[in-house]
Amino acid sequence: MQQIIPVSVFCILSVLSVAAIAWRSEIGVAVRTPMLVGYGARIVAALGVWVVAGLFAPDAIHYDNSALQIVDAWHGSGALPALGAGKEAFPLLLAALYAVAGHIPALGIILNVTASTVAIPVIAATAKRFGGSPKTGAWIASAFPPFLLWGGMLLRESLTWLLLAVIVWSFACLVDRFFDWHTLLISASSLAALLWVRGSAALIVGAAAAGALVFARKVNIAVRIAVPIVIAALAALVLFGGIKVIGGYSANLLATGQSLLAHSARTGNFPAIQVADPVSAVGTLGLLVPKVLFGPLPWEWSSVGVAFAIDAIVWILLLWLVFMGWRQSKHRRRLLVALIPASALLLALIVSSGNYGTMQRLRVQAAVMIIPIAVLPVRRVGVKEPANVALPLDRAPS
Repeated sequence: MQQIIPVSVFCILSVLSVAAIAWRSEIGVAVRTPMLVGYGARIVAALGVWVVAGLFAPDAIHYDNSALQIVDAWHGSGALPALGAGKEAFPLLLAALYAVAGHIPALGIILNVTASTVAIPVIAATAKRFGGSPKTGAWIASAFPPFLLWGGMLLRESLTWLLLAVIVWSFACLVDRFFDWHTLLISASSLAALLWVRGSAALIVGAAAAGALVFARKVNIAVRIAVPIVIAALAALVLFGGIKVIGGYSANLLATGQSLLAHSARTGNFPAIQVADPVSAVGTLGLLVPKVLFGPLPWEWSSVGVAFAIDAIVWILLLWLVFMGWRQSKHRRRLLVALIPASALLLALIVSSGNYGTMQRLRVQAAVMIIPIAVLPVRRVGVKEPANVALPLDRAPS
């Protein structure tokens, strides 16, 4: 009974936040219904899983325990846990909720549902900038099954998706107006926040998006070479502890982590990469590429289960729509700000994933960035001089 009041209050605040964003967005009419439907589906799925299974995901249990340890440290009855560079934000947010309302993991789940829902109008706005239908983009983002599966768990996925969606939107805007300081501030702030939520993704996406932006704009070859190098170096060395994030990775450490995942999971274990043997490593990567890009493969469906097989079908359908969108687009340069960062993340998954459970959850990050391109085959619209599409939090003109 003690949990009913804080959960109810937090649900009300969540609903009001989603409704306010839906009604005040410049594309609110297009995204209003998809947002509300998506929010309802997410909250029902998330709380249903929470009531039936609780915190069954190992990472969710880890974040919950870390948050409790942080609260104890704030109260002077323990030491702060080691959170790891680039992973600090979500445990700290959970700890803040626990410090105010008590140990109620459902609050973190509601927070994730809200973040996942807010990503819908951002994805729709990006689809509009790419020349697609924002309403179709909103519906795809609303009903995309992995959002419902992973977004309602006590994980940092939803916050990552929202920040990635904002980053792609901002870079899509910068293709047209690079010296738009408002958009530059949004992109820098989103990358900085992502560095605290999922630091490795921030560095990969930041560098890849910066390079993609240079090639998407019409600039000379010297600038195309120099600018992404400079931006990537600054992002890595300056941006809120980027050195710490980079320092946490090496070829041997990645191989060790990939090997542990490959031998400890029940969802289609991947072959481990042997760094000491380059020939074997190359051969193993050749086996991992189709698993990450198209897996689980049809002959693996019986061993991984129905849910993972459905995820593979949905992912392949998304890739097909993205391919068709790329073919039909009259402004392919603009799409690079989504395609190149998404490809960079998939490349990182190829060298770091050890099983389908982890890989499919992380593959959704790439999906967030390419869903706006998947909208293009549905509505073929040439992009001439697109109007500035405001972020969902911007107020619609009266």
